[in-house]
Amino acid sequence: MNCFPTFVGSMESTEKEELYTLIAHKLRFVEAPINWVGINDLQSLTFIRNDYFELLKVKNLAQGSLSEIPKETNLIFIQLQNQGIQQAISALPQIIDLPGLQESLARINANLFIIDDLVFNAASEVKQLEILAEVFYNKFFAFGHEGEAWVKLSI
Repeated sequence: MNCFPTFVGSMESTEKEELYTLIAHKLRFVEAPINWVGINDLQSLTFIRNDYFELLKVKNLAQGSLSEIPKETNLIFIQLQNQGIQQAISALPQIIDLPGLQESLARINANLFIIDDLVFNAASEVKQLEILAEVFYNKFFAFGHEGEAWVKLSI
């Protein structure tokens, strides 16, 4: 199955094609998808959807809302709507108390991240994909967005 979209003639189209090729090449031996949850509202535990996830070989365990984070979640990222990293960090007490977080594989294996929603939404599609690739596979990808667009949490 081809997960590459068709791009037509702009500089960003060429960049996208190159980035898709790079990601597909680096992830060709990744067999099992990462089970992840992305949270954008702490009050109602609403979760994030994105079109890039097939390419990134990740499996979203929550689409819409859930009562708690599934235990088999390998990676969690918090991308609070219209908030930057510092605002999200100030919500750490609420994040720590999220139902299911303490028991999740993501917390046990220290795979908790904050994505700056303001930076992410202002970025081009190419930069957004770079940010997500860095968060999901930070051992494979380093595009230079760590610290500005995302940070890893240690709880």
